[in-house]
Amino acid sequence: MATRAAALLASASHRVHPRRTAPPASTATPSAAARRYVHPAARRASTDEIVTRAIGFNLGSDRDEDTSRGDQEALALIEDAASVLFLQDPLRHECAQAYLALLQQISLKAGPNKLFVAYGEFFRSLRRSGKAAFADVVLDEIIAGRGNPVAEAVAAGAGPADVAPVDLAAVAADLELLQRICVSEATILKWCERLAAAASPSRTQPASWVAAASALGTR
Repeated sequence: MATRAAALLASASHRVHPRRTAPPASTATPSAAARRYVHPAARRASTDEIVTRAIGFNLGSDRDEDTSRGDQEALALIEDAASVLFLQDPLRHECAQAYLALLQQISLKAGPNKLFVAYGEFFRSLRRSGKAAFADVVLDEIIAGRGNPVAEAVAAGAGPADVAPVDLAAVAADLELLQRICVSEATILKWCERLAAAASPSRTQPASWVAAASALGTR
């Protein structure tokens, strides 16, 4: 039954975040050596990546890849959360509420005091959840299937043909939105540090604090 539900959820899901699309391929034919070479960072990402393919939800890390404006990205993520159609239960979790509150402070370019209070709430809620990363919390809530008409229909014995296409489309859209919302903890930390450094007066967190925060989200 779970396999059938996963298959339905995967039927129309997308994995590429609009802000992380791949660059256009070069028209030049690469040499054999170039085709064989894989950057060490890419190898590490491939090794560490956890992909839940059955429902189209990718838990790969975007750690150390962000060069964007944190306030603009955070606002876009808040808008993504507001756009969810069916799968709202994952965003009602204590950890998700703390995460969204932190994104709100980042989007407002809050001062170090408000920023790090919100970060601390997120840090503590994630540790209380027992999960290594926020994406794990969201994925567990998705698998639980609460508020998901497709999962509920399959649990009741429905087949793919019995599920309304509009419900399939809505759940697929929600999966994409939830995946986009799950930015890595390393990126969130980077946004916070940049805002604090740009504040007046600026703030630099102690090395011990940075070390603890940097460990959040590691598997």
